[in-house]
Amino acid sequence: MSQVYHSNAKTNVNNREQIQKCSDTNQAIAERFNISKQTASKWRNRGFVTDASSCPKNIEYSVTKLETASLISIRRSSWLALDEVFETLLGQNDAISRSSVYRFFVKHGINQVPAQQKDKAKKFKAYEPGYWSCFKV
Repeated sequence: MSQVYHSNAKTNVNNREQIQKCSDTNQAIAERFNISKQTASKWRNRGFVTDASSCPKNIEYSVTKLETASLISIRRSSWLALDEVFETLLGQNDAISRSSVYRFFVKHGINQVPAQQKDKAKKFKAYEPGYWSCFKV
């Protein structure tokens, strides 16, 4: 399996191995591989030759642990619509957004109503076409 490099990568695995084995100065390595002294120093001092992960080490969520528990319980017990759950939590936390609630639902696998719960989740009764036209204001 080949490694996928990010678009700004100046070195590959072979170059990085050569940099780590080389006994020249950082300046000489930088000139040889056409990279900066910092890059030469970085790869020289690393114990591995693969790219480090670019994902965040600590992700800050706008939803607290208590709110996550309430989100799960509200959604699983009543299967309320996304907007209704969002409005319920909006009173507790102003920093929350509708999209963050949806992402939370997707993450926990509760973004779609199960087939056996769809009848419970329906809010409106189905009427024949033209039913409301008999009521004139």
